[in-house]
Amino acid sequence: MAGSTHSGEEEILIDIHQHLCLKLPGLLTIIAPRHLERLPVLEELFNQHRLKFQKFSELSTDTRTADIILLDYMGVLTSLYAKADFIFCGGSLTAKGGHNIMEAAVQGRPPFFGPHMDDFADAAALLLEKRAGFQVASGAELEERILYFNSHKHEYRKFCQAALRAANAQQGAARRQVDLIIKYAPQQPDELNSVHY
Repeated sequence: MAGSTHSGEEEILIDIHQHLCLKLPGLLTIIAPRHLERLPVLEELFNQHRLKFQKFSELSTDTRTADIILLDYMGVLTSLYAKADFIFCGGSLTAKGGHNIMEAAVQGRPPFFGPHMDDFADAAALLLEKRAGFQVASGAELEERILYFNSHKHEYRKFCQAALRAANAQQGAARRQVDLIIKYAPQQPDELNSVHY
């Protein structure tokens, strides 16, 4: 599963998918572009590579006819993360600043992400420190790590547990920040006494 991908990353993911299909029969890759207006470009890209793909919105409950699903629907990324074995968070192999890797960690999946995590540097540092995520320098390294962990599932499960622990530890952080703001912010007469969060 690749979430919030950007131009330049899909080409890398296609190469990885083609290599992994040779080693992992039955592989399903879901690609969720960050911007849905790029869907026609991605469809053309898949066609140029002669890849059989299906749009998420066109899936039937009866059969899946392709090994690549193109997510063309908003609001389901987190649900799909919960079902994925491996998750790459986009905007990180290209210099886009990354995306929210904690969405994967909350689902008990250690996210894979590239070196460009400027917008989510704290989350990346936390997951790396807790051994709950993987920073990769290239598509080749991402492919190697997926192959390794597919063959070392017991070891990978430990990283999954660490990701969930790290995410759960952060769940109360926003609440604590709000409590601090309310404690130290100057109060207006009676207005804030009824504020709920």
